Amino acid sequence: MIDLYKFKDVDLKDGTVIVGHPSVGMISSIAISYLVDKLDLDQVAALDSDQFPPISLVFNNKPKCPARIYAREDLKIAAIVSEFVPSPLIVRPLARKILEWAEENGCKRIITLEGLVSSGDGEIEIYHVNSLDKESEKMKKMRISAKPLNVGMITGVSAVLLNEGRRENFDVMCLLGEARPNIPDSEAAAKLVGVVDQIFPEIKIDVSPLLEDAKMLEERMKKLKQQAKPAVVPKEEAVMYR
Repeated sequence: MIDLYKFKDVDLKDGTVIVGHPSVGMISSIAISYLVDKLDLDQVAALDSDQFPPISLVFNNKPKCPARIYAREDLKIAAIVSEFVPSPLIVRPLARKILEWAEENGCKRIITLEGLVSSGDGEIEIYHVNSLDKESEKMKKMRISAKPLNVGMITGVSAVLLNEGRRENFDVMCLLGEARPNIPDSEAAAKLVGVVDQIFPEIKIDVSPLLEDAKMLEERMKKLKQQAKPAVVPKEEAVMYR
């Protein structure tokens, strides 16, 4: 069972709900947190369950549930942020609760953010999957810089939302960004946020701070790799230690 605690009323008629859970390279978590910050979304509700991990997130000396809903009425945008990967037992109830909340608030669309393991070669690609065929056609006409995912497998909350959206004729879009699994991939998150920005022409999201984070992280990783290299001992010195 999923409990929803509402803190304030918000008018989201014909709005969009963006959903992000931890994924490959933390790309979804980075992107959704960045969107909440840059769009100045306010917390309007929290989600909780006996199946959620017993953790409390502390921000500005205030405890927060590990799954929260933020929104901004004038933009008609809500964001559902989760700090944990839902267990298989809770995935379906959580996805259905999200869909139910979106429908109750008159929202017209859900966008979920996911990560794909990057090969590490070439440009980072963003892909999309839509529950409705007509929305896939719209993406082509809008010339969004995301490719259709023709073959693949999506799991977790995003998978259930896509399937439920298809069954209920509700618009669900999953955006998948290629990301490096061994580091928090800010560069891939920036690409993902860039596509979200294209979908909402009425807003402008600056991704340059995320790209700066990515550069700093890459430099740090290079230094760590250099430090981790084993020292080469000259042959004549190596003999002394035999």
